Amino acid sequence: MANYLQTKYGLRGGMVEMTEVKRQSKGSSILATANELRRNMEAKRLATPKWIGEFFKGEEGAVKLYLARFEQGQHERVAILSLGNAYRDRCNAHIRQSLGLTGRLSVNDTVVLNQNHVGQHYVANGEVGVIKAIDSKRHRVADLEFAEAEIAFKDENDAEFSIVSLVLLDELAAPITKEQRKALFAAEMRQNRTFQKSQDSRDSLYLSALQLSYGHALTVHKAQGSEWDSIIMNTAMYQLDLRFLYTGITRARKELFTNSAHCYAASDCLKTIFLLPLQA
Repeated sequence: MANYLQTKYGLRGGMVEMTEVKRQSKGSSILATANELRRNMEAKRLATPKWIGEFFKGEEGAVKLYLARFEQGQHERVAILSLGNAYRDRCNAHIRQSLGLTGRLSVNDTVVLNQNHVGQHYVANGEVGVIKAIDSKRHRVADLEFAEAEIAFKDENDAEFSIVSLVLLDELAAPITKEQRKALFAAEMRQNRTFQKSQDSRDSLYLSALQLSYGHALTVHKAQGSEWDSIIMNTAMYQLDLRFLYTGITRARKELFTNSAHCYAASDCLKTIFLLPLQA
């Protein structure tokens, strides 16, 4: 912030605000919807645009749309987005079952990284990749299960690269608890002499193991910074959140599907938000 830099450090500076979306072509209905949501947020007007995507009904509808657009290895083609984890988890389970993906982790699983990876290739938190290979050997430390896997990602030039690392398999079911993390730390302190001295997680294959989630369906929060050709968005929420809608909608390049009816004013929107999940 220019004011902070000037007050704190005596530096002069200016501010520039980006207001034009470049990922969409002119005349795009997605762009028009995003711009109207942006204007409503700026005016503090609790209302949604008339068009907020093509309508779909229920989780089965979301999964059907996803599978019709899914292409193995091309994870930037389509994604399901939601506000909460429960809807995301159910959709991921249905999609994995439909694709014949079994066990906690399988070859061809689409996954999303839950922390930055620093190695031969830097991979940022939130990047989506595909499992290319997984070792059948399982490592068990502090009642947590690990396996070595090769995961393919794409760089900014759309070129594919792979990383090989241990994966914390338990994280795929649910985030591990603070107590589990402490138990793993204690186990490494007992068994890993290098880690005993440094207490640097990079000196522990297990503490630095990749933490992944399934990547067919994601929360809007996790999807920030990424884009897909088609977005299928569960817009059910207890309270209208324009920022959530704006962030999710602007992840779509070409197609947008939501389970919200069209509404014009705040009161109408709130009715939609409460009633649609029951009907779906």
